[in-house]
Amino acid sequence: MEMNIIKQIDKIEGHTSDIIFGILAGSGLLFIVSAIIKLATIIFPALEAYFSLMYIALFLFLLIPTSIYYARGWFRVTYLASALILLLTYVYTMITGTI
Repeated sequence: MEMNIIKQIDKIEGHTSDIIFGILAGSGLLFIVSAIIKLATIIFPALEAYFSLMYIALFLFLLIPTSIYYARGWFRVTYLASALILLLTYVYTMITGTI
């Protein structure tokens, strides 16, 4: 009986660490790449529109696949929803020029 409880706790802790690592990996990579894009925009201001498109690619090809790979269950749903909300907010900001 005690061994089953320990196995269940280990199973839960394993999933929790995967979820936490997924969120940290996704947001950490997002921060690093967005800093590189911002620096490139400062160095090459004529290419600002091109770098803005890179943000969208960053969300689609980095943040969302990271959340799908690492997160499980409801955490996956909320993480994907937050990534999509951030993406839509950025697109809206890019189109209208206001937050």
